[in-house]
Amino acid sequence: KILQNEIFTPYFFVYHILILASPIEELTLSEEFSLSNIYSYLFEEPNRPTVEADDKTRFFVIGDFGTLAGYYGLRKASLIMESLAAKQNYSHIITAGDNFYIMGIPNINFRLHPWLVTSVYRRDYIGQLKIYPTLGNHDCHSDYRNEILYSQYNDQWEMESDYYELSTPLNDGSGKNFVNLMLNTCKLLCAEGNRTGQHYCESLHTEIGSPPVVEHYEWLEAKLKEHSTKNTTAWLAVTIHHPPFTNGSLKQYFLPLVRKYKVDFMFVGHEHWAEYSNMDPSDVIKLEGDTGDVINDCPKGTDEILIKEEREHTFKKGEKLHQFVGGNSGTFLRHICPLKQQDGDLYFKNKQYNGIMSVEATSKEATINFHKTRDDIVYQIHVTNE
Repeated sequence: KILQNEIFTPYFFVYHILILASPIEELTLSEEFSLSNIYSYLFEEPNRPTVEADDKTRFFVIGDFGTLAGYYGLRKASLIMESLAAKQNYSHIITAGDNFYIMGIPNINFRLHPWLVTSVYRRDYIGQLKIYPTLGNHDCHSDYRNEILYSQYNDQWEMESDYYELSTPLNDGSGKNFVNLMLNTCKLLCAEGNRTGQHYCESLHTEIGSPPVVEHYEWLEAKLKEHSTKNTTAWLAVTIHHPPFTNGSLKQYFLPLVRKYKVDFMFVGHEHWAEYSNMDPSDVIKLEGDTGDVINDCPKGTDEILIKEEREHTFKKGEKLHQFVGGNSGTFLRHICPLKQQDGDLYFKNKQYNGIMSVEATSKEATINFHKTRDDIVYQIHVTNE
């Protein structure tokens, strides 16, 4: 509680040492360690080679990152992004929620915690990118409006409302867009008759079935309806914190909506691992609750599950609803066993690493990558739109 409210404690100085040590470790890794190089890194304007744009639009996806207890993983994920952005052009970063553990930003006048978390993104290349957040359950444990206000204090942080449309023009000259609806999981979980329960919704400061909840669902359906038939929308995605395939409340109202309007991608977090699964449009939602019976009682130390041996798959647009879980961008990693029955088909689940996802799109194809290191893509999905 003391740390969350950013009172100056000995931890404050420890975190500053970690922040200042970051460039020293980078220089060591690149075999450029010297006092003059450290001075240049910290105090001089970077001599940053320009990365030329091509016909592909790229952005990063991070989730469940905002904890200083997991500083090493948080920093590692940011270095992966920096390395990628130094080679290819990226337009922005989106978050799948749980931006600041464990209570969001309780008081906007005390911003040490969010400043320390977002400091890892103040690098030569990714420091030029806007961060477009969505809210997770931890962000709603205090007043989530403080995360909107944080946009006034951090020029990377771009959050205009608790839910909004993010439309990114594609670079291939098609005149089309990658549309991402950035959603408030704290409201969408708490529809009338939800399975989440009153206590959980109260912890999110949301009243079940209240007018703000109804308004969010009405806004969501209007946007889905608009973009499902709009000829300038090449790809339609939603970003929401909780995974709809394994959340009983979202299966009631949210999942039927995104299936009805043929959403292409769902970027989610909440689960502290990397995961890919999909759902056929004709599939029936089988489970009322989050998950079902244990189907693989794998050992607790298992760090990866591959249902299909291949690590690269290609689908046609409209063939599947794709769910990408990226809750491994900084926080501690959870056990992935035992494996339980779920809605949708699981392909891949991994808790080996803190990492990120990247999206690369033209109007004809979108590719989503799970990055384990700077050079290692651990899983890859292609969707074609011919």
